[in-house]
Amino acid sequence: MEHNEDKVKSLLEDVQVMLLLVHNDAYKTTIKSYDHMLYGKTVKDWVKLATANANILEIEARKTDDILSLIRPKLNEKKYTVVLYADTPLLTKKTFLEILEYVKIKEISTLKLTRGYVFETSYIKELEKIYNPQTAYFDEEDFMAAYNLKQLSIIGDILKSRILSYHLSQGVRIIDPSTTYIDAEVEIEEDVVIYPNNTIKGKSYLEKGVILRENNIIENAYILEHAIITSSFILNSVVGRYCGVGPYAFIQEESVLEKEAQVGAFVEVKKGKLEEKVRVRRLSFVGKEDLE
Repeated sequence: MEHNEDKVKSLLEDVQVMLLLVHNDAYKTTIKSYDHMLYGKTVKDWVKLATANANILEIEARKTDDILSLIRPKLNEKKYTVVLYADTPLLTKKTFLEILEYVKIKEISTLKLTRGYVFETSYIKELEKIYNPQTAYFDEEDFMAAYNLKQLSIIGDILKSRILSYHLSQGVRIIDPSTTYIDAEVEIEEDVVIYPNNTIKGKSYLEKGVILRENNIIENAYILEHAIITSSFILNSVVGRYCGVGPYAFIQEESVLEKEAQVGAFVEVKKGKLEEKVRVRRLSFVGKEDLE
């Protein structure tokens, strides 16, 4: 089911979303269950992402709390109130919009989801208890709950598969998906080749034709067309077109490599800028002070 921007806007204009932050004590960590990180986002942020930029009200809750008692004081004048849980990070925008469309077409006053509810707001303002709600099933994988660390790991594997499948469908060649890590906000153009043991994090951007040889870590970096990176660490920096980096180079702290610059083995560039076609020999250090 396709949803264009106008249709999405129409579906969201009379909807209020409430996100229940229920911490599960089965997590034997000091981090709250919905604040664990998965591919660059917290568990609850993945749920927020699925709501297509709807305004979300977060509500701290316990497993034993009555849902109506929690949400009734916070109801507004929107026609529908959607209640989601912050422990279902596999929920997708597609499923969320399908749920809204289903409720509106069927004119349902109370819909029970696998994990969550959709209410007609006027219906529940005075309701004391939820009686015999209608139930509907969508993509059930989307409602898998991260109720402990083992389940969180399973969900992480599914998210990884979704992320990699998306990039593969966009023309990115990933040699070994099992050893490739890509965060949710990474953008990669077509004809990029990623060899085994690569980690790409943050808001990195890889332009077309880039080649990542084995064993790189790329974080919040912009890699321009046809650059080749080998066994190196690129952090908060820009690598220009047709540049060659590595092996074992460290480019960090807003460094910039202009077109066709070549950085040899065991070179560190820190807050530096390399001009076009400059070559830096192995075992060198280039810092801001060296360029002033």
